[in-house]
Amino acid sequence: MHALVTERHLVTLHAEPAGPVDSLLARLRHEAPPDTAALLFLLLQEALETFRRAAVADLILVEDLEDEMFDKRRPEQVYRPARLRRRAALLHRTLLPYLQVTDETFTRRMLNRAFPEERQRLAREFQHAGRLVLTDVEALQDAARRAFASYSSLASGEQNGVINRLTIVSTIFLPLTG
Repeated sequence: MHALVTERHLVTLHAEPAGPVDSLLARLRHEAPPDTAALLFLLLQEALETFRRAAVADLILVEDLEDEMFDKRRPEQVYRPARLRRRAALLHRTLLPYLQVTDETFTRRMLNRAFPEERQRLAREFQHAGRLVLTDVEALQDAARRAFASYSSLASGEQNGVINRLTIVSTIFLPLTG
């Protein structure tokens, strides 16, 4: 999605239905930003919120998947943690440069003495929210790794049980040598 913010207009260009734009419009009606900079910060916050929503939704999926695996392990379950692990990596890889660019820009701006105090506050709030979202994405990465390791552990335990039974059966039927 691309956005152009002016004193009087917010123009967005997107290829798919843009749920975040609807959410942003609702926030605009509620918060009524006083100027373009405040509107830009709301737009940036909404972009962060999309990352957070995706990370939290996937984190819930990982936890549900782990519960399913412990109830009854099925072979197709190995693909779901792999997909979720890949999605977490993609979220992280997309979010990190975004946060680095915004942090660098805001830090440079805040060093300027002419940068208004209200905008400094908005920038600090955004940076704090960015760190929280990054923490959510990293938690998703850890949970996806844990689910994958849990699946592997369960499969390994089942294989060990089968090997133990085969060992007992083969010991019983071994021909007596003497």
